[in-house]
Amino acid sequence: MRHFLIRYTAALFLLLALAAQSTTAQVRISGTVVDVDTQEGVAGVSIRAVKGRYGTISSEAGRFYIEANPGDTLEFSMISYVRYEFLVPAISGTFTISMKRQVITRRCRRSRS
Repeated sequence: MRHFLIRYTAALFLLLALAAQSTTAQVRISGTVVDVDTQEGVAGVSIRAVKGRYGTISSEAGRFYIEANPGDTLEFSMISYVRYEFLVPAISGTFTISMKRQVITRRCRRSRS
């Protein structure tokens, strides 16, 4: 009887832990992606969870909205801008994400004739 009670308690604890993990409440993250130099909204920025299968894109004004799990990392990326990572806080909020332009240099090689 004692072994049954121990097994039953352990199984119940495991089920409760799994249920609590699967019902983690998502938080609402919204805001604007702006160019760090001009402070204007940046349209078309890809916003995705690094370890997830969800994401969104910023609007023409640079505004975005996404629901994410606390502790997830959101990656903001766009061609010609430096990638930016954002750690999702435990509570919902509105944020301004400043992205810096990436300076791309290209060296041309001369062909020897």
